Amino acid sequence: MNRLVTLACALLLSTAFAATLEGTYDVTQQFSGGQKARTQLKITRSGEALRFEWNGGARVGLGLQIGDHVAVAFGGPNCGVAAYERSGRTFSGIWTVTGKAKGTEKFDWDGRKAMRTPVSGANPDGSTYRGELLLGVQDEYSAVEWQIGDDTTPGVGLLSDDFYAVAFGSDQCSVGVYNVLGGVLAGRFFQGEEQDDVPLAEVATPR
Repeated sequence: MNRLVTLACALLLSTAFAATLEGTYDVTQQFSGGQKARTQLKITRSGEALRFEWNGGARVGLGLQIGDHVAVAFGGPNCGVAAYERSGRTFSGIWTVTGKAKGTEKFDWDGRKAMRTPVSGANPDGSTYRGELLLGVQDEYSAVEWQIGDDTTPGVGLLSDDFYAVAFGSDQCSVGVYNVLGGVLAGRFFQGEEQDDVPLAEVATPR
């Protein structure tokens, strides 16, 4: 399994992209310390994924939607995104690095304890892989590390009910998870590294 495409995440789920998510949004952001800010968000279709552009492209992210949840990764051009749904202990999902094609992946986890667990999946080209996934957990936030053969890939994750969003590829990648409520996106974020301009949460309302 090649790296970047070796990075794991996701499984056979029908992932319909809601056309209603594509468009321009007015956003209210909340930062640590209670500060608030307003900006704009544009969402467009990008191959098999969604492209997020905040503040005219000052920050760009890559998103995947499953049902009424969206996972988004940002922090650099090599940041991939994964979106999983949980059934019991099994997490099944889809992942992409470029947005042009998706891979699939699954693993078992109780969603609470730090652990090392077997992981398996398929790359966008159809080749398969197996390895281990290391999950470090604090509340709903998690550090993630894939070990596939000789390759190691870091990531960060956010768990929201039975939906798990992950950004992976480098220590600079950050992850967001949105709940879609009547066309309004309610999101929260977890930073790979401290970035002062990354909010804790935001609400995006379509124009």
